[in-house]
Amino acid sequence: MAIGLQGAGPGEEWPAWEQLDHVAGSAFQDVTGKTDDDFHEALDALRVEDLEPGEPVGEQWDARGDEGAARRLPHLAKAFPPGEGV
Repeated sequence: MAIGLQGAGPGEEWPAWEQLDHVAGSAFQDVTGKTDDDFHEALDALRVEDLEPGEPVGEQWDARGDEGAARRLPHLAKAFPPGEGV
């Protein structure tokens, strides 16, 4: 089954990771008028660090087959309606 991003034109490609990697910094600069270095200093001040993934917690469910997936992930369900492929 082919899938596509809702609202994207036929043949429109997904953004590359390099483009997505700078979204937070660009938004910070647009909102604050500060530099990329200021963004990284602010991020360091929050002590954000990469954590090793732990064991899953909470209720286990199958995102591919569970009928409640649309309830649990409404934005994804709206972006990727079942049976609509590109």
